[in-house]
Amino acid sequence: MRLNKYLVIIFLTSILVETKNYSEALTKKMLQVALQKENKQWIWKNRSQATELYLLNKNITKIPSKIFDKGFKNLKKLDLRGNQITKIDENAFEDLKELETLILSFNQVNTISQGELKGLKNLKYLLLDNNNIKTIKDGTFKNCERLIELHLQYNEIPEITKKTLIGLKNLEKLILSDNPIDTLEAKAFKTLKNLKYLYLDNTPYAEKEDERNAIKKIIQKVTIFPTL
Repeated sequence: MRLNKYLVIIFLTSILVETKNYSEALTKKMLQVALQKENKQWIWKNRSQATELYLLNKNITKIPSKIFDKGFKNLKKLDLRGNQITKIDENAFEDLKELETLILSFNQVNTISQGELKGLKNLKYLLLDNNNIKTIKDGTFKNCERLIELHLQYNEIPEITKKTLIGLKNLEKLILSDNPIDTLEAKAFKTLKNLKYLYLDNTPYAEKEDERNAIKKIIQKVTIFPTL
């Protein structure tokens, strides 16, 4: 079978492997089996040409270190939404040097740190909404300088400090809606010179005019939602 030289989309629409009640960490073997399903061995052998990989609703619980090897060197989009992921090991995505979009929505992640995003220097869109995130460690996004959009809505984030958003100098959209944010330091936005849209809907800061004005003094062109 000849591969499209412009775009190869690997789309897994059924369970990851042929087993009932599957709920484990993703392994290299399971990934290989899934991509070879229906005798499509050519997909695994030619995965270096794949640009998009979808692993939706597979009940995956963990993303181990370096699970996505250099064979996926041209991958630009990875969609892992709708799983049961609670843990992402350090260096899990390190070899995905060209990745631009990472979707981890609708999982059970509770902590994110710099090690989990290591190597994603070309990442532009990061979706972490609808998880259980309670902790964003200082410097988590330090190496994500090209990030344009960061989705963190519908989590349990209690604070955004001056060290939370370090490195996001190109960020244009930040969604913090529907979080129980008790602390939102205006200094956290000091390096976000390109921020255009900040969403604070359904947070304690949604109607705190003084705090919103403090942010606008730092980033004058930002639009804060909800608008007052």
